Formats: sequence, C-alpha cells, structure tokens
Amino acid sequence: MDQIDFSFAELWKMEDYFRERLPRFGFADTSHMVRCATNGEPVGVASVVADTSETLRKWTVSLTGRLRSWWPDVVAHEAFPVYRDLMDVWLIRPLRAWPLEGRAPVPARPRACPECGGEVWADLQLHGARCDSCRWQQTVPQWIPIRDAAERVGRDVRQLERWIADDGIGMRKVKGRRYVELHECMEWRDFLAARRARNLPALRDHQMIVQKQPNGDWEVTLAPNVAVVC
Repeated sequence: MDQIDFSFAELWKMEDYFRERLPRFGFADTSHMVRCATNGEPVGVASVVADTSETLRKWTVSLTGRLRSWWPDVVAHEAFPVYRDLMDVWLIRPLRAWPLEGRAPVPARPRACPECGGEVWADLQLHGARCDSCRWQQTVPQWIPIRDAAERVGRDVRQLERWIADDGIGMRKVKGRRYVELHECMEWRDFLAARRARNLPALRDHQMIVQKQPNGDWEVTLAPNVAVVC
C-alpha cells in the first residue's frame, strides 16, 4: 500500500505540474484524487474503497491518459528530464519488483483490533474495517465535492450548507472548491432523522448536547441552560 500511495502521488504531481505549465486548463481539476500531509504535500490516494480497487484504477487510467495525450509537449518541456529520472523510481522499479501479470495471490491474515485484540475485517457497508468482537470500527475518510455529497445523501446543497453553519459537519476548501466528508454527512443526516422521529423538543430554556458513542450511535441529552446573574 505504501508503494501504491507513493507511485500514485508522483503520477498525480506529474499530471498536475504539466497541466499548469503547458498549459491545459480545459481539463478538470484532479485535486480530489490525492491525500495530502499537513504541509500540503501529496502523499497518496485520497480514498481507498474497501471492497474494490475500481476507483483507483479509473483515476490512474485518467491521469495516464492525459499525460499520453500531452506527451509530445511533455517531452519537449524543459522540466521533462527531471521527471524522466523520477519515473525510474516511482514507475519502472516498482514494475520490475511487482510485475502486473504472472503473480500468485498473496494470502492475508486479519489485523488485530487495537481495542480488544480480536480480528478486524473489511466491512463493505462501512467502507472501512470493523472488529468482530468489540465492534470497534474505522472508516476511510472520503472528502468529496459538496455537490456530489448532496446527491449521495439525498439532500440539496443548501441543506448541507446549513449543516456546515450549524457545525454538524466540517468543510474544507481546496483550490476554491468546497469538500465535505461523506461519512460525516451520512451520520449527521441519520442523527437529524432520529431526532425528528423521537420528537425531541428544542426548548428555549434547554440546550441540546450531542455526543457520538464508541459504537457509532449518537446520544442526545437535553440540559437546562444556566443563567448567570452579574
């Protein structure tokens, strides 16, 4: 996985560099494909889908397809010799070490749960991993454009904007585009639906305390507001 992250990040950086330098601004931005470190440096694939590698394959084909269509201009660019040398590190050597064909399947053992030591397996519905014993779970963050997230959770963009304003979900801006975390949107949508179903009052003299439990459920508590007299 480390090698996949490294190679994909380098492929993305090459496409991003030449898209700006050639320039090729008519092509859609691809910043949603990469995961960045705290310093902003691309370090790998933005999201890893637990049950399939189809997303990674599509993104790789898209990036390589762009570079192939630009190749005459890429080769003629003054920066190409540097990228040619780098390609030996992130492309040629890995292909020699791990050929794409002729390899036998590698058996894998389940990982140990960090909470109880039980077996952790991929969960296709969770898009992450879950422990069979204590139900500990870990999801892979999926930061996607706010418009795409609205379609995935069955809401409109204005609704998600209200959730952001209410601090129900977080939001990031990347090159002017707004991104939200898909699982967070789903959890907040389900919480609001549960609150409506239980007819929880929103009283002026009470404050609503919302806490997420270790098992993934939401706990809502109504506590009286305390007036401070000065």
